[in-house]
Amino acid sequence: MLQVIDNITVPTTIRSLEFSLNRGMVITDSSLEIEQISDSGNRHSLYRVVLPENRSRLQIRYQGKPVFSGQKSLGQMPQGVLNAKGVYLDGSSAWYPITNLPLTSIDLQVEQPEGWRVLSVGGLEETSGITHWRSRIPHDDIYLVAGPFTRYAKKHGDVDLSVWLLTEDRALADRYLAPMADYLDHYSRQIGHYPFAKFAVVENPWQTGFGMPSFTLLGSRVLRLPFIPFTSLPHEIAHNWLGNGIWVDYEKGNWSEGLTAYLADHWMKERRAKGSQHRQKSLQRFSNFAAEGKDAPLLDFVSRHNDTSQAIGYDKSMMLFHMIRRALGDRGFSTALQRLWQSHRFQRIGFEQTLQTLLYDRPELLARFRPWLNSSHMPRIHLQKAEHAITNGQHQLRLLVENSGKARLTFQLPIYVTTTSTKVAEPHWVTIKESAQEIILQLDRAPLRVDVDPAFDVLRHLDRSEQAPALNQLFAGRTALIMPSEAPSSSREAWQRFAKTLQARYPQLVLISDQERMPENIENRLILGWGNLLLKSALPGFHRGSQRLTLDGLEVESAAYPRKQNALVLVSNSAAGAATGFIGASTPGEIDLLARKLPHYGSYGRLVFEANTVKNLRRDVLAPRYSVLSKTFTNQFVTLNLPTEPVLGTAEND
Repeated sequence: MLQVIDNITVPTTIRSLEFSLNRGMVITDSSLEIEQISDSGNRHSLYRVVLPENRSRLQIRYQGKPVFSGQKSLGQMPQGVLNAKGVYLDGSSAWYPITNLPLTSIDLQVEQPEGWRVLSVGGLEETSGITHWRSRIPHDDIYLVAGPFTRYAKKHGDVDLSVWLLTEDRALADRYLAPMADYLDHYSRQIGHYPFAKFAVVENPWQTGFGMPSFTLLGSRVLRLPFIPFTSLPHEIAHNWLGNGIWVDYEKGNWSEGLTAYLADHWMKERRAKGSQHRQKSLQRFSNFAAEGKDAPLLDFVSRHNDTSQAIGYDKSMMLFHMIRRALGDRGFSTALQRLWQSHRFQRIGFEQTLQTLLYDRPELLARFRPWLNSSHMPRIHLQKAEHAITNGQHQLRLLVENSGKARLTFQLPIYVTTTSTKVAEPHWVTIKESAQEIILQLDRAPLRVDVDPAFDVLRHLDRSEQAPALNQLFAGRTALIMPSEAPSSSREAWQRFAKTLQARYPQLVLISDQERMPENIENRLILGWGNLLLKSALPGFHRGSQRLTLDGLEVESAAYPRKQNALVLVSNSAAGAATGFIGASTPGEIDLLARKLPHYGSYGRLVFEANTVKNLRRDVLAPRYSVLSKTFTNQFVTLNLPTEPVLGTAEND
């Protein structure tokens, strides 16, 4: 149970205060008379207290065990926890009186069971059996997390960095403590001074990746994945500025997930010269999961609850911020981020206000980008014509670009031209306003090839021919899961379980046997199992470059992956965009493990796993082979070499 003494200080102008409290908490005493207005019969009760003139302080004593809803968040974490194993409480469970007044400062003293540690917002003071958290900056919630934690910490200037683990593991803690300071310094330079007294990574029994002010809750299995310190960790740290430092007005659009994804996930890839690849994967997820009428305005995005909402609130939103950065230049974008922080820290804002602040001194850009927030129809670009001519000794490239998107959105479209005198393609930025637009480029040398938006700088639906063969093509569309009819019964049962697991997340998937005809209106197919009757005839479709799939396994360049030692996943697509996938696994155990793992590898077209353990050994993003946004003007193969992209926060010039 929880026993609380709560001292609340309000402005002297407040004469009547209403608050809600969890129905499981019973008020046992108070310094002023409290009237219960209503009992919802659900989880929260509503109270009112009248404060005498010049009285601004109220003390309430209450105790009990909060009543939680049956709702589960990502990772199946319950709304709240209060038991012998640990505690997680936040404002949604109303474990403290919830009012409509801001939380301007917090003092929290907790007496906890022996062997436990307590975490909340603010700076930490500990004495024997008592933990004191104090914060003098505004918060929009009060968290109480407790359990048998081991705490590992170090100081970085005036910020306390720490890792809280449920089992002792110094090496694991050090993996997270090592990069924290660099991430905090980067975002402090990019956005503004870090606003909190600490940052803590906290182990959670549920498999989550939640960001709270000054700490993150990472699932115990998630925490131990080797790549998390370089993916989720910078993302959760960036949220301390965006979402937990500047708060989200959810009724007016959640802007923080897209901007955080851009400044963290995209930035980490950009540092490794893979920014364009990351954008391609984001556009591919958006194109697959938000296609066919599933797209929605960014102003309507609240939170992620499935693949479609993630594609809109993360991928679509991230690409809009990338376009804004391209329009402002790196210096201008950094200045805009700092203005956003200085103007709105510890305030609640929506998507449009975020856009207005970023583009405060560029009204022409604000007018261009504002319509993107309301639209559920993104551009669809096609290169309908590309002709080279010589006029008066000048090389001329005449293009016809079609935008078949329903909404008329204005944007800058990059067109890269490789000529006989250039090894690196030269960009030409063109303003697109019309559904069909003729573009004439004057060149000094003959063009060898032309590519429209090859670095994926524009928020748009990818043409099917542009899409790299990847699992999310199969998962997002209408795809036939083809069962191996002649496999042993244990394998057939495992593939049945595999199909049910995928269909629970992707209900449009259809299950058929390898002896049945493909259903009408279904182009994509996923061939399951080495003994599948369709595999032999499908093998040539998986040949590309050095990649060869045989009935004995996979060969890529000089590496061989025999089927007995490896589980394999391959995806190929045709010039028309139809996708074919193959999953080769030898035992029911491998099949069951792959069913849980593969939705997390949706952007990859070639995967190799170790047999039995299903430990990932190889994951490759494959290049598209049939893009209709590219044309060559010679019979010889011409390599596309794009200019090196600057890394945000390190570029000397725009």
